[in-house]
Amino acid sequence: MTEARVGSSLDQLQHRIGYRFADPEALQRALVHTSYVNEVAEPKPESNERLEFLGDAVLELVVAERLFVDRPELAEGDLTTMRAALVRLETLGRVGLGLGLGDHLFLGRGEESTGGRARSTVVGRALEALIGAVYFDGGLTAARDVALRLIEPEIERVATAVALKDDKSRLQEAAQGELTLTPTYRTVAAVGPDHAKEFTVEVSLGDTVVGRGAGRTKQLAAQEAARDALSRWPPPELRRP
Repeated sequence: MTEARVGSSLDQLQHRIGYRFADPEALQRALVHTSYVNEVAEPKPESNERLEFLGDAVLELVVAERLFVDRPELAEGDLTTMRAALVRLETLGRVGLGLGLGDHLFLGRGEESTGGRARSTVVGRALEALIGAVYFDGGLTAARDVALRLIEPEIERVATAVALKDDKSRLQEAAQGELTLTPTYRTVAAVGPDHAKEFTVEVSLGDTVVGRGAGRTKQLAAQEAARDALSRWPPPELRRP
């Protein structure tokens, strides 16, 4: 790509994200995939992997802050589920593809020939790097503005999806996403005559009981146990130091 075409491409991208870089090289570095670095001659440019690391952390903070402020009705478990859904590569890839970010990437020939510009993982990581570049260039306020402008439609989509999910589904997503554990349910009591039994169910993560619920069916009791666990999420016994 010629220098003139690179400049024009960067101008278009800056217009789309609503931010102009004081240091355009920071933006260009955010677009350099590691496959491109491996195929060009010396001096090799730096890939976007370090900016990707920075952008990932910035997105976690910015999204958590927005959800905390705008969704006071949500419990911690729901906030955790929403944040995980918003910063996952699938979501970021969808945002990046809608932005046309793939068209601006510097890719190696192999990555190019296998459809890298349209691959959500490649574009999602590039979006993380882009947010990292904005933070590095303009600070947290600029990065927050750009990130929220791009991801705002996804916040509404994810909020709707979370509201429609039952408590067992939300607990499983939060547990697997944050603790890499899968909830297990155990019926610990069944009281009353056959036509009016009340079941008590405990839900555990590993060896730790994190919730307890009761209901007229095992399914309802399990939902209550999951809701109980989400009300105190993350479990104090399993919180990371």
